[in-house]
Amino acid sequence: MNALIITDGKMGDLAQCRGVADALGATVHEIVVKPGKIGAMLGRTNSDRHFADAIAAIDTAPTLVLASGRRAAPYLKVVKAKWGHETLTVFLKDPRTGASSADLIWVPTHDRLRGSNVITTHTGPHGHTAQRRAKAGSALRAQLARYPRPWLGVLLGGATKKVAYDQATIDRLVHAVEIAGQKAGSVLVTPSRRTPAELTQALASTHRHLWIWDGNPLAETLANPYPGMLGAGDAFLVTGDSHNMVSEALSVGKHTMVFRPAGLPKKFIRFLDAMDAEGAITSPGQAQFDRDQDPIDATPLIASAITERLKRRA
Repeated sequence: MNALIITDGKMGDLAQCRGVADALGATVHEIVVKPGKIGAMLGRTNSDRHFADAIAAIDTAPTLVLASGRRAAPYLKVVKAKWGHETLTVFLKDPRTGASSADLIWVPTHDRLRGSNVITTHTGPHGHTAQRRAKAGSALRAQLARYPRPWLGVLLGGATKKVAYDQATIDRLVHAVEIAGQKAGSVLVTPSRRTPAELTQALASTHRHLWIWDGNPLAETLANPYPGMLGAGDAFLVTGDSHNMVSEALSVGKHTMVFRPAGLPKKFIRFLDAMDAEGAITSPGQAQFDRDQDPIDATPLIASAITERLKRRA
């Protein structure tokens, strides 16, 4: 299976597309679109010479085109005009241009888009397979062997358009980490690009065995410890401003607590409420290191739906 991935380069979109393609065992070619400000506003692709040249260079129609991100949505029309029925177009998340934008669309259940070609799951796709987590977790354990177990993994998001990490939010989260880590041997923290420096500084005294990634590589083979954290963490505290991070933590099958900063979009609240109702997540409290739970992983479900759709078209 040959898959073409189309995004505007945002890592969250790219990671989801790569995860689905990997689950399908596809050979992947990637194009990063560059529509420009006016093209992005108007949903036009004709000024994107980079995309035009990249598409022209592909001789054989791909089995599958995976796209994600609003700026990438209009490009599926170009793909359809070029390859038609030969290629299945799949869009991950709501394209904001309607259900007819692709042959198949996946959206998280908390989004409103529905249609005969729309599939939904509570959590989102990702590329953190059990095998990759195990390998990365082994590497992280070797790097941080001096830190006693069990490990509480703290996965931090940060400020968004609607979520502000003000001092009150930071104080609440610091307190949550202190409580969650009371029975932890160590607390390991991975900030994101959105994490304010004030938060990581405030977390510095929350546990006697605390490690916070500062953004610098631990080793040539371990540039970012996040995959290793998923593989080696014994419980997790995740900030609820990232649907991706909550989804990835839930795929592991360990106790997952979710901190809810003020200002979360209603759709995120719907997602977290659904996960809470199912017993998949809990509010912050003491980490339960002896609690195993069923992993929740949307990636193979989405891949299976794509495979089924391809069979119908064969």
